[in-house]
Amino acid sequence: MGRPFPLPWCQKTALGGTADLDVRRSEYTAGLLTVLNEYWERVNQTITDPPKVPTHAFKPGDQCEQALHGHGPSI
Repeated sequence: MGRPFPLPWCQKTALGGTADLDVRRSEYTAGLLTVLNEYWERVNQTITDPPKVPTHAFKPGDQCEQALHGHGPSI
């Protein structure tokens, strides 16, 4: 997989042993999840609800015709 990118929530410190590696991995994961949760919250706040009234002029039962302009392969 490779090593993770240097991200703002990572602190550069020397690793001592495998126990330190486990601690650093859990700190990195906790920081990453915090940032992703903050992004999700921001995106979730900007999403609007779908409109209650249709935004097009079509009504149930209307038929729609598609004009063929000769673009593409002929069948």
